[in-house]
Amino acid sequence: MSETFTPFTWADDEVGGTPITAAQLNRLETGVESLDDRAAALELGVLTPVTLTYAASLTVNATLGALFRVDATGNLTITDITGGASGQAIALEVAASGGVRNLTIAGATVAIPAGQVWTGTLRYRSSTDTWLLAGGSESSGGGTGEVSSVNGRTGIVTGLAEASDLTSGLAGKADTSHTHGVTDLTATGTRDASTFLRGDNTWAVPAGGGGGSSTVTQNLQTGTAYTLALSDGGGIVEMNNAAANTVTVPPTGTVAFPTGWFTTVRQWGVGQTSVAEGAGVNVESYGGGMRLAGRFAEATLTHRGSNVWHFGGETAV
Repeated sequence: MSETFTPFTWADDEVGGTPITAAQLNRLETGVESLDDRAAALELGVLTPVTLTYAASLTVNATLGALFRVDATGNLTITDITGGASGQAIALEVAASGGVRNLTIAGATVAIPAGQVWTGTLRYRSSTDTWLLAGGSESSGGGTGEVSSVNGRTGIVTGLAEASDLTSGLAGKADTSHTHGVTDLTATGTRDASTFLRGDNTWAVPAGGGGGSSTVTQNLQTGTAYTLALSDGGGIVEMNNAAANTVTVPPTGTVAFPTGWFTTVRQWGVGQTSVAEGAGVNVESYGGGMRLAGRFAEATLTHRGSNVWHFGGETAV
């Protein structure tokens, strides 16, 4: 709170001396102490609040302090602020007590929810003899509030982006809930428990194979012809037929094999198993072997990239 200090008028006595009494010295000490306390408070940013008695219309005397508080038990209008100095700022806190209270200040009216506190800062402009409302808002302390819509859309907000922001991955999903799962995503390749969605919008098998465990998936085939699928990644394709049989490697334009994708081909039956190249596919092997060496033999097919494969293991020409 601001304090008014009245200077003491000193006068010489008859012989020209200036008498100083103990009371006058104590008054000086008290003044110095008061100034020291106020300087410390300013350094810490501490404002001594001035509590105003509620009335429907109030005038604030700015010479009394820098922070004013009032407990509004009814609607309140700040009719005037007096005693301002050029550039002076004051803070005003209005608590809505007992219900919603309307506060009118600087020509504007705001409704303060019950139990909440409105805070505002006003600054004095001496050239126009006016107080400018620099800011005002409701602070916490009671009441409830909900977000009823986001960007014009209603419903439960389940993420940071709307469906329209995911057009590259969502196929025409325009529901009102804005919740989407993996089944809503469109991508090339086969989506199953062994694949993941890569950054290039392709379902792919992890480099170490799918399944996430120490076991491998065995694809048992009893026919004479089989074409590799993405789901075979990291597993075993086992051919079991008495007649000769073929495993075909399709081009990446048909099945989106990522670089590093691999699978093992095993001959379980007496019919010899061969590997065939799909359109545009180039399978390289030691000595040009494109068949398994015999029953129970196995070899690994690895995609090196750009439809170039390696076939290595128990092979024969």
